[in-house]
Order: sequence, then C-alpha cells, then structure tokens
Amino acid sequence: MSNKRQIARRIKKEIRAEDCSEIAVEAINRHLTISINGKLNQKTIIRSLVGMSANKLSVHSINKAVEKVPCETSVRYHLSKVDLDSLLALQSKILTYSNDQILVPRKSHHFAIDFTDDPYYGECVDVNKDYVIKSKMKDSTTTFYSYVSLYITTKGQRLTLAVLPVKKGVSKVEYIRKFLVFIDDAKVNIEVLCLDRGFYSNDVLSFLQKENIPHIVPVKKDGQELKKILRGNHSRYARYTMRGTSGPLDLTLAIDVQYLQGRNKKFGNVNLGYVVYGIDWKPRRVYQVYKNRFAIESSYRIRNIVKAKTSSRNVVLRYLLTIISFLLKNIWVALQWMVFSKVQRGPRSINNDLFRFDLFRLFVWEEVKTERIFFFIRWAFCRLLDICGARCLFRSYALLETGLKISEVLGSGISYRSPEDRYMAPVKCPFCNPIAEDIVARNELCYALWDRFPVSRGHTLVVPFRHTPDFFSTTVEEKAAVMALITSRKDVIEENFSPAGYNIGFNVGTAAGQTVMHCHCHVIPRYVGDVPEPRGGVRGVVPGKRGD
Repeated sequence: MSNKRQIARRIKKEIRAEDCSEIAVEAINRHLTISINGKLNQKTIIRSLVGMSANKLSVHSINKAVEKVPCETSVRYHLSKVDLDSLLALQSKILTYSNDQILVPRKSHHFAIDFTDDPYYGECVDVNKDYVIKSKMKDSTTTFYSYVSLYITTKGQRLTLAVLPVKKGVSKVEYIRKFLVFIDDAKVNIEVLCLDRGFYSNDVLSFLQKENIPHIVPVKKDGQELKKILRGNHSRYARYTMRGTSGPLDLTLAIDVQYLQGRNKKFGNVNLGYVVYGIDWKPRRVYQVYKNRFAIESSYRIRNIVKAKTSSRNVVLRYLLTIISFLLKNIWVALQWMVFSKVQRGPRSINNDLFRFDLFRLFVWEEVKTERIFFFIRWAFCRLLDICGARCLFRSYALLETGLKISEVLGSGISYRSPEDRYMAPVKCPFCNPIAEDIVARNELCYALWDRFPVSRGHTLVVPFRHTPDFFSTTVEEKAAVMALITSRKDVIEENFSPAGYNIGFNVGTAAGQTVMHCHCHVIPRYVGDVPEPRGGVRGVVPGKRGD
C-alpha cells in the first residue's frame, strides 16, 4: 500500500510512464496469486498482459514486439492455473484499486448496468459451452462471449466498478444482486440505477422495489393500455399495472414529452416513458439523467481500444483480458480526475485534451516495452501547451534514470504535440510527426494534408493518426474515418481547383510502390488533358495493362 501512496503523491505534480503501467500491474499483482516456480515471477507475466492490452497484441505476437517477455508457452501454462471463481471474487477489487479519490465513502452516484458482446469465431465445446452466447448477427458472427458491467455515469467519474461474464441460465436479477454487493463493498450509495429496456420485466422491477433501489427503466410500448397512457401533449406522471407470472406489479411512470420540431424531417411530439422508483424528479430531469447512461457505450469503445487479441476458447483467459481492458480505462479516468481536473465552485471540470487516452495507452506500452526510460507530463507544462498550442517534443524531457545519453533518449521516439493532436509511434516516420501547420483537416482518428510532391493540383493525403503499416491493418473505425475525411476534402478540392475527376487509392507494400510504411490514402484530382490518354485509370500503375 505504501507504493500506492508514493505514486499518488508524485502524480499530483507529474505523470510518468512508469506510474501508468505500474498502477495496472500492481492492481492485479496485489490481488491475484499465480503459483510460479523457477526464475519467472508473477509481475513479469502481468506486465506482459498489460502490454498486450495497451497495444492490442496477442500472447503470440507480444514476443515479437518486446524482447524480455516470457514465451507464449510459459504465459499460457501459468495462466491456466488461474480459476474463474478467484477472478469473480477479485475483479471488483482490481478494477477499483486506483480510485480512492473518486469512490468517497457514502457518496451517492448514478449507476448503470449494461451488457457488451465480444465476437467469437471458434467452436462451442465443453470448456466454453456455458459462456458462448447466441445473439443477432454482428461483426459477421452470431456467437459471443458476453459481459455485464456496473458503471458510474457521473460526469468525470465514469468508472467501471465490476464486470462479470454472462453465463447461460443466470438471470438478470442474479447479476443485479451481485452488483449491489459490489456497491456495498465499495461503501458508496446509489442515487439512482439506470437500466436499459432489456431489464424491463416483472422479475427485475419487483426485485428492485423489494430491495428499495431507486431506479429508472424505459418502458416497452407493449399493449393498448400502455400505448394509451403514452399519448399526450405535456410531461406528467402516470400509474400502470404490469402483469406477469409472479403477479401484478404497480409501476410509476415518468413521461417526458419532446417536440420534434422538424428534427429528422419529423414533426409533432414523442412521449418518452420511464419506470421510476425512489426518486421525486420532474420528467425532464428523469430523461436527462437517463440519457447520461449512454456514457457506458463510450466506456465500451475505450475498452475496445485496449482489448488484447485472442482466439482462445479459455473462458478464464478471456475474462482476465477483459478485466485488464476495463482496468486501464479506469486508471486513465482516475489520473484525469487527480491531475487534470480544475477544483472550483460547483462540480470539477476536466480538460480531456490535456491527457488523451491515446497518450495514456502509449505511456503504458512504452514502459512495458523499454522498462528503462520514464516519461512524464508536468501540469504546468500541459497548461502552457493548452494555452499556446505549442508543439514540443517530449523526448528531451525523459528522466535519465539509467544514465542514458541524450541521443539514446531522442531515439526512443516519444513525442508530445499540441492537445488536439494524437500520440503516435516512431519519430522517424513523417506521418507520425506532422507539422501542425501542414494539417489542413482532421477528425477523431485521421488527418489530411497537401502532398509535398503533388502529381496534380489539389493532391491530398489522408493519414490515420495511429501508426499502422497499411490499409488492411487499420480498424473498421479508422477506415470509416478515412473515408469520411476523403469525402469532406473533396468539397474543398472542388471549390478551389474544379477537377474533372479523381484517382483515390492506397499503396500497400513495397511491390506496390509504398515507400512510407504508415498507412495513407492519395486523393489525386484529375484534369482534362493532364495525360494524353487517361483510359484505364488505376490500371495504368502496371505498364501495358491499361486495357482497351
């Protein structure tokens, strides 16, 4: 615990890469015990798992990326000793390890419970048959490992307190009961519990009323009686009796009426009904509080960024990697709250741009990869960057704890750019370190700039922020972001250059002419007469193959 306090005291002034990774490693190492014989130690295995998650690697591929890690066989062998019951008992303690300043005893929070699915493309066999869930088609499969999570939806404090694997035959009531135990163990109070329509059932609602849990659940518009109640022109409360196998259940409905006013080309109003219990709020506030529940979807997106790759059937290994991904997200939220929140009258405000999740993830990965050089962000330095938008290299601020020469530190390739920029790998890659003034457009995952050696007027490059070698290694989200930016840049090119056509394409591999191994898309405007015979288009990249 003393090590935890030392880190907490230090990161009030600065954040080091060693802190980002050490908190994650220590959270797991302190609670989980793996019996290991020989020179290998538990921390080394845990650090490898954290590195896998930070860079979305697998047990197999991390050995190729990092030198001093246990071999794949050793990792799998020792992880096979971990049993599911131990993880179920310890996961909440692991997830809340670094959150003392947020989880203030007896403080009330808004909570949400929701399900998330991880696609599974393997076979359903005896070892995993109870945990492979069938569901509607998503990501080209109908089989999933599903998890249910407990989440704080209060802004700036959005932590995942617990996550459980979904097992066939276990009811939603049973998961809620377990989560109530975790909340009680964390010594915090429930101001309200927000559940989605999947929890709208007689069993769940009667259980919540019996346990006296304040809650909000949107209604399902089933039956003529309920549809009649949900017609009206003003916000109101109403009573409704739900009938089920366990008998009738009296419900209080908060109905918020919203006028569409042409949104999505629709007019009139819509009645949004919610089952409420234990709260005395106006219907509009019920709607607004419940809307914050959708922050849990953001937590899933962040968690997916640090979800290690695996095709294993092992339920325990998949569950452990899931816990680590949620843990990394929690640590980032805690660091933002501790260092980058502004204490003021009323609620704290956090400038998310000062410490993006991409930078946190990079810190974790660099520490796991090098274990030698520790990088930090000073609060005053970040404030200066936020104000002036200066572009500074972080490499020169490395802590030379091992007596490395400046040239060795500069070769490590970590940089800090303006708060809006992303944090990417090798400094020698021209697309990882673009000059801020050269960027002409950007979105969340990629940016655009004019080609330095244009083949035509308006020649533009669209580049993902993340260092990835080619188009086929980009994520679905990155592909969508690239296409969206290409479409928006087309309008600018049309306005300024009025081309007659376009060639748009990626070079993949040296055989295809790729010279910079960072994925980028060429948007090349074409003009009448720019070549004698344009017929064949991109087929012309292979001489003599234009076609007739």
